[in-house]
Amino acid sequence: MKGTISSLIYSLPKSLCLLIVNGLTYLGMNLKLKLIGPRICHLTLPSTCDHNCPFCITDVHGKGRLHGRKTLTFDEIKTIIDYSLNELTLKFNLTSNGEPLLYPHLKSLILYIQHRSKGKAEIQIVTNGTSLKKEDLDFYASNNISFWISLHSVVFDSWKQMHRPLHHEQEKYPILLNNILEFSKKGIDLTIHCVVTKLNYKDLNELPNFLTTIRIKHFSLTRLIDFEELKLNNSEELELEKIIANLKNELDKLRINHNLDGFEIMIEEDQNTESSDPGFYELNRCYMPFLMRPITDSGLVKSCNGGPVLGAFNDKTTINKEKDFLIATSNIRKTKGGVDQFQ
Repeated sequence: MKGTISSLIYSLPKSLCLLIVNGLTYLGMNLKLKLIGPRICHLTLPSTCDHNCPFCITDVHGKGRLHGRKTLTFDEIKTIIDYSLNELTLKFNLTSNGEPLLYPHLKSLILYIQHRSKGKAEIQIVTNGTSLKKEDLDFYASNNISFWISLHSVVFDSWKQMHRPLHHEQEKYPILLNNILEFSKKGIDLTIHCVVTKLNYKDLNELPNFLTTIRIKHFSLTRLIDFEELKLNNSEELELEKIIANLKNELDKLRINHNLDGFEIMIEEDQNTESSDPGFYELNRCYMPFLMRPITDSGLVKSCNGGPVLGAFNDKTTINKEKDFLIATSNIRKTKGGVDQFQ
């Protein structure tokens, strides 16, 4: 029944289809009832990686992460897509414990999503960007793909320290910057993302000049929670605050959306751990299940990005009971800004 209803909705003109889906999401959030699925399916693809970032939370190198455990098959991933689309989830974040552009079935997956949604789905690929190919530009543009590029720095030496590419770093960096330029010319939506560490925080001063040369939809920053050796000390954080204030002013001039207001709050929380001012997700954590359903590359479903495991994707009670998501999410005091990064 769900599949039939969703297929009928996907057959409508795109504007009307999205109006219905967004309206049901909004209504469900306000009534705190599950009317349709989450707004976003955040799907981790099983793939290797061509970088070895010092702050990476995965272990895709060294211990053979992909080879030492069971990961999703392509057919299982298509089943997850079917579940999601039947629930009227139309936004897909494709990420990876490695690099999603190296997932061998990526193009087939994109075509499957758009075929099943009758071209109504929005797909965002979270990537380091070095495997982008200019010849694939038209494919991505025609399939409503946007990119979240973890750039981290526009200064080569810092970029190299942040990403630690496994090979051809000298050749990859200029190709990456050129591809970003070509993609922006084509009108493909781009988000530029930087993780702030001791290695690159001063390079944020160089970003405004770079961003004047391209068209991007959003600019995003986040800071480290772990990896103490890469975190800024108090004096560096004070210096960072001045850099952020200037960067925010420049981004506003360029009319680029950004999360720097939230980033400043994160820094304040770091400096004042006793703050009694609750963040957005602490006040509204029951809304998270309506926003995103993260699924790992082994098929485990989580309550939110970084939250506890609720079950497996092929356990229908896990997928369909939004009550489970509400209960589990209510036990999370803070998300440390993790969820908002992908919305």
